Amino acid sequence: MRYFCTYDQLDFATNSTNYLQIYWGPFDEHRFWAKDSLYIAGDVFDSVCGMKLLRRSGALPQFDFYDNTVVTRSDWERMEEILTSLGGEPAAFVSELSDWVSNGFDPFACFTIVGV
Repeated sequence: MRYFCTYDQLDFATNSTNYLQIYWGPFDEHRFWAKDSLYIAGDVFDSVCGMKLLRRSGALPQFDFYDNTVVTRSDWERMEEILTSLGGEPAAFVSELSDWVSNGFDPFACFTIVGV
């Protein structure tokens, strides 16, 4: 993966704990640093997408880099459509994330992005 990594690929020496965590289901305080989550370094996220872009474009207006954001299927569909239409890094970011999202909404109603 170009932007995201798994738990086993986390690089705490370089990024400390500056990672956003993404997992299926609503926020759960017992899921921090879960092995089945997807992660993205904060600086990587800022360079390819970022909180300002998500909010200003309307792709995910409720997103907060420093808090937890629950993403429903309709949120995801809007996010995917808007970021894809922007092209470049935002489109590549959402394309890579869509590989992870592809079958997740069948058993789950949402996924959570845990901020730094």
